[in-house]
Amino acid sequence: MLLVLPQNNKLTERFKMKLILTLAILMIGTITFASYVSSTMSGTITYIPSEGSLVKAGAPLVKFDEAAINDQIEQAKLQIEYAKEDLAIKEINCMRSQKLKNHISTYQCEITKIAYIKAKNDLEQAKIALNILLTAKDDCLIKAPYTCEVIEQIRAQNSGAKIGDEILVIKKAVETDSVADSTEKQEIVKKS
Repeated sequence: MLLVLPQNNKLTERFKMKLILTLAILMIGTITFASYVSSTMSGTITYIPSEGSLVKAGAPLVKFDEAAINDQIEQAKLQIEYAKEDLAIKEINCMRSQKLKNHISTYQCEITKIAYIKAKNDLEQAKIALNILLTAKDDCLIKAPYTCEVIEQIRAQNSGAKIGDEILVIKKAVETDSVADSTEKQEIVKKS
């Protein structure tokens, strides 16, 4: 097919682009869009599917090494235990100073109250730190948002990645079971 168009016209350029896009759609049938999967954390990639792999929705696309974050979580748990013990001691000291307030200085009584309040805050901060680490651990696993095919591996297994680095290129997989097929299967099951 030969199509002759006048030169140097912006309207004609837009028309050419629309024509090319229309021809591409007619030739291909559909346009497939690919998506990049980017790193949600810095670390070593321990799992990545190979190119051409089909990954079900919710299945792992990328896993990062969890050893470092697991160590930090254990440290945070120990910090909470330490903070609980410290709070218990500070609470006892505060109650003791309240009972003895007629025998000790007001300054000493206030110091024990402040130490108790600080111990409570330290415990809360330790709990917050643990929650942050647990949330960060969730970033060690990137799940497929939909059933997809891996088009390209940009990073390899056992390689490092920083936050925002592109790791994979995926495209939405075409579902093989149509809605009509699944409805027929349901009717057959109901009849049995």
